[in-house]
Amino acid sequence: MNFANVADSYDLHEIDIDFERRYFLTKGTGYPIVFLHGFPDHPFTFHAQVDYFNNLGFKAFIPYMRGYSPVEIIQDHKLEVCEAQLGLDVIHLMQALKIDKAILIGHDWGCAAAYAAAILRPDLIARAVTLGVPYGDVFFKKIISSIEQQKKSWYYFLLSSPLGELALLNGNFSLIGEIWEDWTKSSWKIDPLELNSIKQLFKKNQNYKLIAEYYRSFCPQHLTDECKILQQKIGKARLSVPWLYLHGDNDQCIDIEVARSANLQLFDNILYKEIGLSGHFLHRERPDVVNGELSKFILKE
Repeated sequence: MNFANVADSYDLHEIDIDFERRYFLTKGTGYPIVFLHGFPDHPFTFHAQVDYFNNLGFKAFIPYMRGYSPVEIIQDHKLEVCEAQLGLDVIHLMQALKIDKAILIGHDWGCAAAYAAAILRPDLIARAVTLGVPYGDVFFKKIISSIEQQKKSWYYFLLSSPLGELALLNGNFSLIGEIWEDWTKSSWKIDPLELNSIKQLFKKNQNYKLIAEYYRSFCPQHLTDECKILQQKIGKARLSVPWLYLHGDNDQCIDIEVARSANLQLFDNILYKEIGLSGHFLHRERPDVVNGELSKFILKE
């Protein structure tokens, strides 16, 4: 299926939560799975997983992450982003949609949202899966101490600098394609139509300015008390939700040694798996393998 057909197969919804308009996609019917995308990406990234689980009786809910507005709106380009806010966005969306319990699947920044949501309201999460970014402070420790991770984090240093926005904007957002190429370590390549769709999403509303803030808002100043309390717990609090963690063995964004060094003792119940012959976008590069691991975990009695 080409990307145009993929995009047309979803329903787009909007909802107002805490005086903010939020957008999300749905597809299928059945038990809810909430998919959380990362950078530089969009909700359609999970279409192989969505179709697979639709056929197993699950309904997909895929929010556009904070800052990735898919429609023309007037918005504040001084967005502050932190893991706690992303987690609250997930919980608030579930509550607004009256979802009593769901499975969470997050990739890249979607991992941060899933971890925060699981700390805040574990009772709303039946099981959780994260791909590509481990829990805890291991990434930041490695970015300080590991030359290998420092090399792979070039994008992080660039986007956190004053040049970040200009770097994204340059050459009609050519950096986005370069990142996909750099982080994909298999024969799979992103459809040019889909890549263009991601670029258009960054361009719309000047979203790229907001998205760059993901790499700058280390200590946001204007958080609610609820958000501040949650932010202090992230990376330290234990996670009681049953968890599956997947990492590509040739990830050029987060080195495999970062994943291997993560403190799994922070989970009450975790299954750790490495996916061979794949990079950072493992759910795109090896969808059959990833879907197999997901289904074994999610359908486990």
